[in-house]
Amino acid sequence: MIQWRNSASSNIKLKDWENEREQRLTFSDDFNSFNKLENRKLKYKFEDLEAIIFGMKISMDDKAKIIEIIESKCKANNRTDFKFYQAYYSASAGSMQIMELTMFA
Repeated sequence: MIQWRNSASSNIKLKDWENEREQRLTFSDDFNSFNKLENRKLKYKFEDLEAIIFGMKISMDDKAKIIEIIESKCKANNRTDFKFYQAYYSASAGSMQIMELTMFA
């Protein structure tokens, strides 16, 4: 079963993320139908995606691959408004922070 839920209204949000307008897609796989990678790929409308927030544990290689894919999609869709953010822990604030990443031409 595939189910959309508004994560802001659930108990799964950390305090640092409570104002985020994120939607989460959850999978329940009683019949092992998502064992194969090709069965886990879902379609979405690119114009509905505004930004990506990279988590604190993402590898530089994975981040670079994702940015490359999104930049290509932006060019194909004539978009200049897409944003990337990086989550990090701020010792001085004592909490997770998010900063916008700038695009390199």
